[in-house]
Amino acid sequence: MERMECEDRITLKQFWRVAEVLDCDLQYALVPRKPVEEMVRMCARLKAQKWVNKTNEQMTLEVQQLSRDALEKQVERETDCLVRELPRDL
Repeated sequence: MERMECEDRITLKQFWRVAEVLDCDLQYALVPRKPVEEMVRMCARLKAQKWVNKTNEQMTLEVQQLSRDALEKQVERETDCLVRELPRDL
C-alpha cells in the first residue's frame, strides 16, 4: 500500500478498505496554502476589478473615464464591500 501511494496508484476506495480492516477512521482534508482571509480578499479583488473595469469602459465611451488612482480606489472600495458581504458567488 505504501509503495502504491508513493507511485500515486492507490485509490481512496482502497484507503477506505484498509482503514476498515485496521478498525480505523480515514480522514482526509484540503488544507489552504494561504490564510483563508487572504484567499477571500484575492477573489473579492478579482471580482471588483472586473466590475470596475466594465463600468469604466462604459464611462470611457461617454468620455467620463476615471483616472488610474480613482480606479484603484474604487477597486479597493468594491473589494472591501465584497469581503464584508461575502456573496455566495465569491
